[in-house]
Amino acid sequence: YVERGLKVLAEYNSTEAPGVFYSGSVAEVPDKQNKFRYLVLFDDGTARYCNFLDCYTSPEQGFISSVNEVHRKFIEYYNKMYTEGGFQILDLSRQQSVIVEVNGEWKLC
Repeated sequence: YVERGLKVLAEYNSTEAPGVFYSGSVAEVPDKQNKFRYLVLFDDGTARYCNFLDCYTSPEQGFISSVNEVHRKFIEYYNKMYTEGGFQILDLSRQQSVIVEVNGEWKLC
């Protein structure tokens, strides 16, 4: 079982570069809300939901020195807030919009 906070090697982008794995940390474990996938926060600051076949535990656990300090702080903050429960990463009003990546494409929402 892969726990939240554990270092993993996960498939970085299965559609554009299948079979390419990169190190990251598990931010969410599979449950009904995330369609039974792991949310992996990669060491370069990107994030992706991965199924269990795309994640492998890393022999190196804990934060590694190659993780950018800004990304490391975000991952630490995310893990702290997730542990304390019930937080929003993004809070928008009706007049605001955001650009998000969906299946490898950027969309204005």
